[in-house]
This record gives sequence, C-alpha cells and structure tokens, in this order.
Amino acid sequence: FSKGSYRYAPMVTFFVAHTYEMKTTGPIKFNHLYVNYGASYAPGSGKFLIKYLGVYIFEYTIESSIPHLSGYLVVDGVDKLAFQSEDMDNGASGSRVVTGDAMLELNYGQYVWLRLTSGLIPAKFPPMTTFGGYLLYRT
Repeated sequence: FSKGSYRYAPMVTFFVAHTYEMKTTGPIKFNHLYVNYGASYAPGSGKFLIKYLGVYIFEYTIESSIPHLSGYLVVDGVDKLAFQSEDMDNGASGSRVVTGDAMLELNYGQYVWLRLTSGLIPAKFPPMTTFGGYLLYRT
C-alpha cells in the first residue's frame, strides 16, 4: 500500500527486557530497550501505547525465583490474559519461567502492559524476562 493509503502500516514494534530485581506486584517496567520503532513503549510506565487501530501481536517471557508466579496481560486496566506457574517439585528447581503470546485488535489510545500479581523477578543480565509486540496490520 502507498504511504497515503489508509491501510499503510507504519513500522510499530518494540522489544524490551527486565534486568533488575522486582519484589512488588504491579506493572512490570522493562528497563532495557532493544527496539522501539514508533516510540510507543514507555519505560517509565512499562506501557505500550496503541497509536493505530489494528491487530497487534504480543509475546512475553517472565522468570521468577520463587515457587509461585502469576500476573496478567492488561489492556487499559482490564486483565485480558493470565499467566501462572506453580511449583511442582517442592522448591527443588531454582526458577520458573512463563511464556505467552496474544493477538488482539486494539484501538487508538489504548495501553497494553504486563502486571505481576505474585512472584519475584530476579536481577539478571543477560535478561530472561522480556516483552515484545508489533502492529501486524491496520484495520
């Protein structure tokens, strides 16, 4: 599609990582930016701003160093998808990792983020905890 076309899809993509210890619940603020085309991800808030009506893909990996890990993929304050990991070996393993993805049709001005409800994200570099997303196509 030409740049003037309604269907023209500008480059909107981000990939971020979490490198410090997080002991409290709440939004996961990813502090290491690898890619942020379209400047839609805000490290200060941990939120991704939807700048174009369309279908978006999100992927995440969350590591916890304690037996229980849970949280949500959130859109405008509404929990949309849950992630959870339970200890199945009575603490014998060192860490738990949860991965997930989502395909969502979103509107201009909405925000997307990950919220931790239980668990402890360890400080680690190179990082294990990551979050990424991109505009697949405009609608």
